[in-house]
Amino acid sequence: MKKLIFLLIPMFMFACGSKEDNIKKEFSKKGTVELMEEIENDEYNPPRDGDLTEKQVEMYLAVKKEELAYAKQAAENLKEKAEKADAKEKEGKKPGLSDYMNAFKALGDVADFVTADLRAAKKLGYNAKEYQWVKETIIKTKMAEWADNSRDAASKTYTDMLDRLKEQRKQASTKEMKEMYDQQINAISEGMKDINDDQHGDETVTEHNKELLAKYKDKISVIEEEVNKWKLFEKENMDEN
Repeated sequence: MKKLIFLLIPMFMFACGSKEDNIKKEFSKKGTVELMEEIENDEYNPPRDGDLTEKQVEMYLAVKKEELAYAKQAAENLKEKAEKADAKEKEGKKPGLSDYMNAFKALGDVADFVTADLRAAKKLGYNAKEYQWVKETIIKTKMAEWADNSRDAASKTYTDMLDRLKEQRKQASTKEMKEMYDQQINAISEGMKDINDDQHGDETVTEHNKELLAKYKDKISVIEEEVNKWKLFEKENMDEN
Protein backbone atom coordinates (compact mmCIF):
# COMPACT_ATOMS: atom_id res chain seq x y z
CA MET A 1 0.00 0.00 0.00
CA LYS A 2 2.82 2.38 0.93
CA LYS A 3 4.54 1.63 -2.39
CA LEU A 4 1.36 2.48 -4.23
CA ILE A 5 1.09 5.80 -2.37
CA PHE A 6 4.71 6.69 -3.18
CA LEU A 7 4.05 5.90 -6.83
CA LEU A 8 0.90 8.03 -6.92
CA ILE A 9 2.46 11.12 -5.29
CA PRO A 10 4.91 11.88 -8.16
CA MET A 11 2.09 11.29 -10.67
CA PHE A 12 -0.12 13.75 -8.79
CA MET A 13 2.66 16.32 -8.59
CA PHE A 14 3.41 15.90 -12.29
CA ALA A 15 -0.27 16.39 -13.15
CA CYS A 16 -0.51 19.55 -11.04
CA GLY A 17 2.72 20.91 -12.48
CA SER A 18 1.54 20.23 -16.02
CA LYS A 19 -1.67 22.21 -15.52
CA GLU A 20 0.25 25.12 -14.02
CA ASP A 21 2.76 25.05 -16.89
CA ASN A 22 -0.05 24.86 -19.45
CA ILE A 23 -1.72 27.92 -17.96
CA LYS A 24 1.58 29.83 -17.98
CA LYS A 25 2.03 28.95 -21.63
CA GLU A 26 -1.53 29.96 -22.42
CA PHE A 27 -1.03 33.37 -20.76
CA SER A 28 2.15 33.83 -22.78
CA LYS A 29 0.69 32.60 -26.06
CA LYS A 30 -2.71 34.30 -25.86
CA GLY A 31 -2.88 37.77 -24.29
CA THR A 32 -6.02 39.53 -23.14
CA VAL A 33 -6.44 41.34 -26.47
CA GLU A 34 -6.32 38.06 -28.41
CA LEU A 35 -8.72 36.48 -25.94
CA MET A 36 -11.27 39.28 -26.33
CA GLU A 37 -10.96 39.13 -30.12
CA GLU A 38 -11.70 35.41 -29.94
CA ILE A 39 -14.73 36.02 -27.73
CA GLU A 40 -16.08 38.56 -30.23
CA ASN A 41 -16.65 35.64 -32.61
CA ASP A 42 -19.12 34.07 -30.17
CA GLU A 43 -22.79 34.87 -30.69
CA TYR A 44 -25.60 34.53 -28.18
CA ASN A 45 -29.14 35.87 -28.00
CA PRO A 46 -30.53 35.83 -24.44
CA PRO A 47 -34.03 34.40 -23.96
CA ARG A 48 -36.84 36.95 -24.10
CA ASP A 49 -38.20 35.94 -20.71
CA GLY A 50 -34.76 36.41 -19.10
CA ASP A 51 -34.97 33.03 -17.35
CA LEU A 52 -31.88 30.97 -16.58
CA THR A 53 -31.81 27.20 -17.00
CA GLU A 54 -30.29 24.66 -14.62
CA LYS A 55 -27.80 23.79 -17.34
CA GLN A 56 -26.63 27.41 -17.47
CA VAL A 57 -26.19 27.59 -13.70
CA GLU A 58 -24.18 24.35 -13.85
CA MET A 59 -22.09 25.96 -16.60
CA TYR A 60 -21.48 28.98 -14.34
CA LEU A 61 -20.29 26.70 -11.51
CA ALA A 62 -18.01 24.74 -13.85
CA VAL A 63 -16.44 27.94 -15.19
CA LYS A 64 -15.91 29.36 -11.69
CA LYS A 65 -14.13 26.16 -10.63
CA GLU A 66 -11.87 26.26 -13.68
CA GLU A 67 -11.35 30.01 -13.19
CA LEU A 68 -9.71 29.31 -9.86
CA ALA A 69 -6.63 27.77 -11.54
CA TYR A 70 -6.24 30.78 -13.87
CA ALA A 71 -6.77 33.27 -11.05
CA LYS A 72 -4.17 31.55 -8.86
CA GLN A 73 -1.58 31.56 -11.64
CA ALA A 74 -2.19 35.21 -12.56
CA ALA A 75 -1.92 36.16 -8.88
CA GLU A 76 1.29 34.14 -8.50
CA ASN A 77 2.79 35.87 -11.56
CA LEU A 78 1.91 39.23 -10.07
CA LYS A 79 3.35 38.25 -6.68
CA GLU A 80 6.62 37.13 -8.30
CA LYS A 81 7.07 40.47 -10.07
CA ALA A 82 6.15 42.39 -6.92
CA GLU A 83 8.72 40.49 -4.85
CA LYS A 84 11.48 41.16 -7.41
CA ALA A 85 10.63 44.86 -7.48
CA ASP A 86 10.58 44.98 -3.68
CA ALA A 87 13.95 43.22 -3.41
CA LYS A 88 15.55 45.67 -5.83
CA GLU A 89 14.05 48.63 -3.96
CA LYS A 90 15.51 47.35 -0.68
CA GLU A 91 18.94 47.11 -2.34
CA GLY A 92 18.62 50.78 -3.26
CA LYS A 93 18.99 50.18 -7.00
CA LYS A 94 17.36 52.53 -9.49
CA PRO A 95 14.74 51.05 -11.82
CA GLY A 96 16.03 50.16 -15.27
CA LEU A 97 14.42 49.30 -18.59
CA SER A 98 13.74 45.72 -17.47
CA ASP A 99 11.85 47.07 -14.45
CA TYR A 100 9.60 49.21 -16.63
CA MET A 101 8.99 46.23 -18.90
CA ASN A 102 8.06 44.13 -15.88
CA ALA A 103 5.66 46.86 -14.79
CA PHE A 104 3.85 46.53 -18.12
CA LYS A 105 3.86 42.76 -17.72
CA ALA A 106 2.33 43.20 -14.27
CA LEU A 107 -0.52 45.10 -15.89
CA GLY A 108 -0.92 42.10 -18.17
CA ASP A 109 -1.11 39.84 -15.11
CA VAL A 110 -3.91 42.00 -13.74
CA ALA A 111 -5.73 41.73 -17.07
CA ASP A 112 -5.19 37.95 -17.00
CA PHE A 113 -6.71 37.88 -13.55
CA VAL A 114 -9.75 39.95 -14.51
CA THR A 115 -10.44 37.77 -17.56
CA ALA A 116 -9.70 34.46 -15.81
CA ASP A 117 -13.33 33.35 -15.95
CA LEU A 118 -13.57 34.12 -19.69
CA ARG A 119 -10.44 32.04 -20.32
CA ALA A 120 -11.96 29.26 -18.28
CA ALA A 121 -15.20 29.42 -20.28
CA LYS A 122 -13.33 29.13 -23.58
CA LYS A 123 -11.11 26.35 -22.19
CA LEU A 124 -14.20 24.33 -21.27
CA GLY A 125 -15.71 24.89 -24.70
CA TYR A 126 -18.54 27.20 -23.64
CA ASN A 127 -19.92 30.20 -25.48
CA ALA A 128 -18.24 33.07 -23.64
CA LYS A 129 -21.01 35.54 -24.44
CA GLU A 130 -23.62 33.16 -23.07
CA TYR A 131 -21.47 32.78 -19.95
CA GLN A 132 -21.25 36.57 -19.61
CA TRP A 133 -25.04 36.87 -19.81
CA VAL A 134 -25.47 34.11 -17.22
CA LYS A 135 -22.92 35.78 -14.94
CA GLU A 136 -24.60 39.20 -15.23
CA THR A 137 -28.04 37.65 -14.62
CA ILE A 138 -26.80 35.85 -11.51
CA ILE A 139 -25.22 39.04 -10.17
CA LYS A 140 -28.42 41.05 -10.79
CA THR A 141 -30.54 38.37 -9.14
CA LYS A 142 -28.27 38.23 -6.10
CA MET A 143 -28.34 42.02 -5.78
CA ALA A 144 -32.14 42.00 -6.03
CA GLU A 145 -32.30 39.36 -3.30
CA TRP A 146 -30.01 41.47 -1.10
CA ALA A 147 -32.23 44.53 -1.74
CA ASP A 148 -35.37 42.53 -0.89
CA ASN A 149 -33.85 41.31 2.37
CA SER A 150 -32.64 44.81 3.28
CA ARG A 151 -36.05 46.28 2.49
CA ASP A 152 -37.84 43.62 4.56
CA ALA A 153 -35.48 44.18 7.49
CA ALA A 154 -35.96 47.98 7.31
CA SER A 155 -39.74 47.59 7.04
CA LYS A 156 -39.83 45.34 10.11
CA THR A 157 -37.67 47.77 12.08
CA TYR A 158 -39.93 50.70 11.16
CA THR A 159 -43.07 48.70 11.97
CA ASP A 160 -41.73 47.76 15.42
CA MET A 161 -40.76 51.39 16.11
CA LEU A 162 -44.16 52.59 14.94
CA ASP A 163 -45.99 50.15 17.21
CA ARG A 164 -43.91 51.20 20.22
CA LEU A 165 -44.46 54.91 19.55
CA LYS A 166 -48.23 54.46 19.16
CA GLU A 167 -48.34 52.58 22.45
CA GLN A 168 -46.27 55.26 24.17
CA ARG A 169 -48.55 57.98 22.74
CA LYS A 170 -51.57 56.31 24.35
CA GLN A 171 -49.84 56.60 27.69
CA ALA A 172 -48.75 60.24 27.19
CA SER A 173 -50.30 62.49 29.84
CA THR A 174 -49.83 65.91 28.19
CA LYS A 175 -50.74 67.48 24.88
CA GLU A 176 -47.12 68.38 24.25
CA MET A 177 -45.98 64.77 24.71
CA LYS A 178 -48.69 63.53 22.34
CA GLU A 179 -47.64 66.08 19.69
CA MET A 180 -44.02 64.95 20.02
CA TYR A 181 -45.04 61.35 19.46
CA ASP A 182 -47.22 62.39 16.52
CA GLN A 183 -44.23 64.03 14.84
CA GLN A 184 -42.12 60.88 15.28
CA ILE A 185 -44.95 58.67 14.06
CA ASN A 186 -45.40 60.83 10.94
CA ALA A 187 -41.68 60.78 10.20
CA ILE A 188 -41.51 56.98 10.44
CA SER A 189 -44.68 56.61 8.36
CA GLU A 190 -43.06 58.68 5.59
CA GLY A 191 -39.99 56.46 5.77
CA MET A 192 -42.16 53.36 5.39
CA LYS A 193 -43.88 54.95 2.42
CA ASP A 194 -40.52 55.44 0.69
CA ILE A 195 -39.65 51.78 1.30
CA ASN A 196 -42.96 50.61 -0.17
CA ASP A 197 -42.55 52.87 -3.21
CA ASP A 198 -39.15 51.28 -3.90
CA GLN A 199 -40.35 47.68 -3.68
CA HIS A 200 -40.52 47.05 -7.44
CA GLY A 201 -36.73 46.98 -7.98
CA ASP A 202 -35.17 45.67 -11.20
CA GLU A 203 -37.97 44.43 -13.44
CA THR A 204 -35.51 42.26 -15.44
CA VAL A 205 -35.00 40.04 -12.37
CA THR A 206 -37.49 37.18 -12.59
CA GLU A 207 -39.03 35.11 -9.80
CA HIS A 208 -37.95 32.01 -11.72
CA ASN A 209 -34.30 33.03 -11.42
CA LYS A 210 -34.67 33.80 -7.71
CA GLU A 211 -36.12 30.36 -7.06
CA LEU A 212 -33.56 28.59 -9.27
CA LEU A 213 -30.55 30.31 -7.68
CA ALA A 214 -31.92 29.58 -4.21
CA LYS A 215 -31.35 25.88 -5.01
CA TYR A 216 -27.70 26.56 -5.92
CA LYS A 217 -27.04 29.23 -3.28
CA ASP A 218 -24.59 27.19 -1.18
CA LYS A 219 -22.61 25.84 -4.16
CA ILE A 220 -22.31 29.30 -5.69
CA SER A 221 -21.24 30.87 -2.37
CA VAL A 222 -18.51 28.26 -1.77
CA ILE A 223 -16.82 28.58 -5.18
CA GLU A 224 -17.18 32.38 -5.31
CA GLU A 225 -15.60 32.64 -1.87
CA GLU A 226 -12.60 30.66 -3.09
CA VAL A 227 -12.17 32.89 -6.16
CA ASN A 228 -12.57 36.04 -4.04
CA LYS A 229 -9.69 34.96 -1.80
CA TRP A 230 -7.40 35.24 -4.81
CA LYS A 231 -8.95 38.56 -5.81
CA LEU A 232 -8.01 39.92 -2.38
CA PHE A 233 -4.54 38.42 -2.80
CA GLU A 234 -4.15 40.19 -6.14
CA LYS A 235 -5.40 43.49 -4.68
CA GLU A 236 -2.89 43.31 -1.81
CA ASN A 237 -0.03 42.94 -4.30
CA MET A 238 -1.32 45.90 -6.32
CA ASP A 239 -1.49 48.02 -3.17
CA GLU A 240 2.07 47.05 -2.24
CA ASN A 241 3.26 48.30 -5.64
